[in-house]
Amino acid sequence: MDGPVKNGPNGVAPDADPTVPKPDPHDGGGHVVKKGTRLLVLDGLRAAAICLVMIHHYSQGMVKSGFGDRPFYCFANSCWVGVDLFFVLSGFLITGILLDAKGSPSYFRTFYIRRSLRIFPIYYLMLLLVFIILPALDMSIVDSFTLDHGPWFWLYGANYLTGLVAWPDTAVVHLWSLAIEEHFYMLWPFVVFFTSRKQLLVVCCMTIVCMVGMRFHAASNGVSSEAIYVMTHYRIGTLVLGSLLALAWRTPGIWPVLVRYSKMAAVLLFAALAVGFTNSQGLDWRYWSPVQHAFGYTIVALFFVAVHVLALQLPVGTLLYRILSSAPAIWIGRLSYGMYLFHRPIETVAIKLGLHPGEHAVEGSPSWPYELVYIMGNAVVTAFVAWLTWNLFEKHVLSLKDRFVYQKPEAGTAAIRPAVETAVDAAEVAPLK
Repeated sequence: MDGPVKNGPNGVAPDADPTVPKPDPHDGGGHVVKKGTRLLVLDGLRAAAICLVMIHHYSQGMVKSGFGDRPFYCFANSCWVGVDLFFVLSGFLITGILLDAKGSPSYFRTFYIRRSLRIFPIYYLMLLLVFIILPALDMSIVDSFTLDHGPWFWLYGANYLTGLVAWPDTAVVHLWSLAIEEHFYMLWPFVVFFTSRKQLLVVCCMTIVCMVGMRFHAASNGVSSEAIYVMTHYRIGTLVLGSLLALAWRTPGIWPVLVRYSKMAAVLLFAALAVGFTNSQGLDWRYWSPVQHAFGYTIVALFFVAVHVLALQLPVGTLLYRILSSAPAIWIGRLSYGMYLFHRPIETVAIKLGLHPGEHAVEGSPSWPYELVYIMGNAVVTAFVAWLTWNLFEKHVLSLKDRFVYQKPEAGTAAIRPAVETAVDAAEVAPLK
């Protein structure tokens, strides 16, 4: 595998332009990141997101009967917010790419080709393994219901299968979030292309408000918590909040205000979640009231927007900056998409092998130490599989992206790349984004 990008003296990749981004006086933009610049702290946020997701998923089914089990479970059960961190990050990066590429004659073609190269190959490789190869070898890791509904996964409809029919088997249950991401990728380039920045700001704000109202109406009229949690038309507002952040990053009049109040906002939003949205199961959306459904996801997203603002303004050399831009964080961030795809199939294998701590728990004895070992063991195996797929497959496919660059409007000029494109070249969410 290519070695992780190391910090330059100014906190960007060593091959980047060392100039500190400054407002562009011509287009009203806020930060103009030079070509080759890599926002290292975003790799750290991506690494944090995948770690939160794995903690949440690997702790499900935990037996809570001993000392320390309840606090550990409440924390782990709240780590679903890692998916929302992926969503905000995706909205920020993808909207940034689109804003910076707007006006290019290859705007749509280049965006969709580059996204396809990033998202589809390893996604369909995983589906090929789960739905075709393993069942053909009589080693299936999913149940018959999931196999019978395979087209929902191949066509990025897993979230609507979950919301309208039933949860699929463990190995592919997490793919609902990638469906939301893909729906966003398909729609958002058109929204950005056909609106000015002021119009895009209005569209974003209206979308977020509509999401709040739709979730309240749905929860008040018997729509299940699961459907609200996974369906695109209830959850895309989180990605749109990331889009607002991308607009703010490019607007001098807004960005300084966000910077000034981001720390206070993060504290207040965290307190609001802790006081108003937690229950005996932690931050568990399954037990939320209609009002909590309406505002809970938005408050989580706003908290992560504040976290992004704080991260982007971290002084180089501070402890938190060094952690987020460290070699391990960058390495995990680079592998995060593959880790997200494979962490559930790997857990399914562990369960089938009888390794889940719930099968060996002793009533009255603490189970959290065994859960911790189980989480770490699965995480190591997941990282190894993601590293293998990166070196044997992903990075070779991603090298094709260099053949597709955004062209400048003027004839005969060099190709351009969006300012923040380099921040998602090596690793994407998934968001997972």
